[in-house]
Amino acid sequence: YGELIVSARNLMQDRRPYASAVTFKILSAFVQHRWIRTLAAGFIKFYAVSGLQSLMRGSGLLRILGISRLESLLKKVPGINIRYTGSVQPSTKSTIGLFTGCIAELFDRDTLNASKKILELFGFNVCIPASQTCCGALHRHHGDLNTATAVARRNIHAFSDASIKSVISCATGCGSELSEYGKFLDDSPSRTFSHKHQDICTFLAETEWPKTLHISALNKRVAIHIPCTQRHVLRQAKSTHDVLQKIPGIDIVELHTTTDCCGAAGSYMLTQPQMADELLLDVLDSLTKSEAEIMVTANIGCAMHIQAGLVRLGRVVEVIHPVTLLNRQLFTTDQD
Repeated sequence: YGELIVSARNLMQDRRPYASAVTFKILSAFVQHRWIRTLAAGFIKFYAVSGLQSLMRGSGLLRILGISRLESLLKKVPGINIRYTGSVQPSTKSTIGLFTGCIAELFDRDTLNASKKILELFGFNVCIPASQTCCGALHRHHGDLNTATAVARRNIHAFSDASIKSVISCATGCGSELSEYGKFLDDSPSRTFSHKHQDICTFLAETEWPKTLHISALNKRVAIHIPCTQRHVLRQAKSTHDVLQKIPGIDIVELHTTTDCCGAAGSYMLTQPQMADELLLDVLDSLTKSEAEIMVTANIGCAMHIQAGLVRLGRVVEVIHPVTLLNRQLFTTDQD
């Protein structure tokens, strides 16, 4: 079904409504070019603190320009930059390649920095190639197969150093695309890349934890949202629970919904907002009933969609990546 619908969308690219086409063109440029994201980071900060955001939302101009939906997903941009490395540095440690993606690079740097820190605490040398780019999932789901293939080959080359033993991603939406490069491109480099790929939660759940690593108790109820990509593509629905249960005192609850999907679905929350919001209501209702103070999800698209829905309803629940939550509770001691 997935392959059929992607092929159909490829045929329908020139028949999309104006607002949908404009939104995707903006999003496509944004995810492919880091210099655009760098400029965007500065603009978003100015936009949020200058009062321009309130003015634009009240004027109706965002709707006229066809970007009101995209703008509703904006959140504060952290001031901490990801430190990229041009190549693998000589090290006696096993080297891990960290895939940063595009949306998370701007909107979820906390998770990327937490992942890097935790992997280093586990004893790995972390390489973050500067030449990596968007995973291509948004383009593939939209039917833009040529761009999806081009960015896939760029990522494969970026992580091609033989000393990189694993390629770790933090967003399951990206991870599902990375894991299927070998299927989409069907050549030796793509299959090697996909074989090396692992989701950060799964990697941590399957790796022996250092004895010097300790975890502070967290006496809060935490709801786990399992993204469709984590459940159905990566087939690693338990990994988030396996990692979080290492936190003492945590009260973990899983959301009970009538459908698996929150409605984000890559660019679906932008191109099909009515259906996306109908699906989201089920998740928000389950989250309210859970009485959780924190919700974790391993996909940035789901997090942004759910957080935007909570804001519209005036509900206060922190939505973060499980690794970010884990990082808050970690501390190290000298080994006896």
